[in-house]
Amino acid sequence: MSDSEKNSINEDFGSSDLLSDALLFGGNCAIPNDVATCPECPGNLYAHCVEWDSETGRPTTTGVQVDCCNEDEPTCPHKFWQSNWQPVIDAVNEWAKAVD
Repeated sequence: MSDSEKNSINEDFGSSDLLSDALLFGGNCAIPNDVATCPECPGNLYAHCVEWDSETGRPTTTGVQVDCCNEDEPTCPHKFWQSNWQPVIDAVNEWAKAVD
């Protein structure tokens, strides 16, 4: 994801206080560094929601997809081992107020 794409995502939602709400009903957003960073390259992360609660719009814990902004960089191949990524996914789910 390019810097302009990341900036566009964040600008669409204005305040960083609203970023977790960007995942409502399937949105996308950059993850603040104080929530989580990539466990493989310490790069920035972004998330998108592919499944959400039909009544509240909150993302589900299985529906939040977390990706590194540098994952396509050939100098930093990502393995996406669950042992490394699960704590990151858990932190993002908590921040996004994801539901089971």
